[in-house]
Amino acid sequence: MHGTGRYLAALVVMLGLALAACGGGGGAPPTVSMPQTPTPQTPTPQTPTPQTPAPQTPTPQTPRALTAAELNRVARAGSERTLQGAMSVAGNLPRFGSVTQSTNAASGIATDRARVDFDVASQRLSVTVARQGKASLVLDSSDAFRDSGPDLDDVGTRLWDVGSATDSAVTYAFVGASWLTHDPSVSARLRGQWTVQGYYLHLAGQNLLSTAPTVTVAEMGAFVDGSRYRSPPARLPTRITARYDGNASGFFVQRYGTDSGAGRGRPQGTVVGGDWRGPAALVADFSDNSISGCIGCTGNVRITEWLFPSGVQPRPAGTAVSTRVGLGRTGINADGTFRGAAVTLSVSNPGIPRTSSSGSWGGKFSSILGLVDGVPHTAAGTFGGRAGWSDGSTAAYVGTFRTVRQ
Repeated sequence: MHGTGRYLAALVVMLGLALAACGGGGGAPPTVSMPQTPTPQTPTPQTPTPQTPAPQTPTPQTPRALTAAELNRVARAGSERTLQGAMSVAGNLPRFGSVTQSTNAASGIATDRARVDFDVASQRLSVTVARQGKASLVLDSSDAFRDSGPDLDDVGTRLWDVGSATDSAVTYAFVGASWLTHDPSVSARLRGQWTVQGYYLHLAGQNLLSTAPTVTVAEMGAFVDGSRYRSPPARLPTRITARYDGNASGFFVQRYGTDSGAGRGRPQGTVVGGDWRGPAALVADFSDNSISGCIGCTGNVRITEWLFPSGVQPRPAGTAVSTRVGLGRTGINADGTFRGAAVTLSVSNPGIPRTSSSGSWGGKFSSILGLVDGVPHTAAGTFGGRAGWSDGSTAAYVGTFRTVRQ
């Protein structure tokens, strides 16, 4: 055999020996395991479950007593809103419920927007004012920061300055009560009869008890109520004219124009306000069921300023001013109520022409009638008057009147 053939033969022999050693011959070839490449796993994204925060209930603020200094500071911050509110009161006709009332509510007021509770024996007074969609305002004589104390004669009287305050709301009311005592000189059918009249001012905002309050809302109104006004007169007289005299009181707000404050230390734009009081006179003509009147025509109106800007000196308390409010002729309804929109406000502004004047007023006759002629014994109500002058001055007077047949 050639060399190459011998080599191949030897190779075949060697391969046979190797297969025999491995159990070869007819056996299956060994299985070789190949390494496995792992399939990459794409992680499923986890969407976090949104956490809804628990609603935070604001901690209610507990009202505390209001001081005169706080009233001035907060009213000063809200002077422009108070002025506009008073102008709105003058434009809204009074409403009748158990209480006659005038307010600056834009859409008018519910019949019983205000409610008065007064106990003659204890002289405890409470005034509740309902507010649209909000908690009622409750003013109690126990919260008074000024109290005149009772003045007892045949007619008892008492005056209160009542207020409450939180950092977001300040409420103030000036309220007066009068009642017929049990003095033997008073007719038995009149004893214990009472009348309450006053006004309220509610200012809301932020940081009201700080040195820099912000006022965003001003609500206000005047009200009068009494035991003798809670039911209508049984009948009204005919062919009789009756005069009624008494008192009136309320609040005013005035902005000085370019000329009206000259020489008075009140620059243009200065807003002042406060309480006022004066005489009221009405004339009722039952022959045609009409009534008219005037505030300040039979005596002086006197003012006490508690709303004034820093740097402006308020006038002395009780300063007499030549203010008059004409209550124009209007009709008397069968139930003894009356109201009209003919009001003229006259405020002293020497040499400055008045350019506008308007307002509204209304009231009720009492259910107690004269024994001889059947004329209602008293009449009471609320009103508002507003005016403007050529130099940009504006003023508004809001209040109540309480009168007795003469």
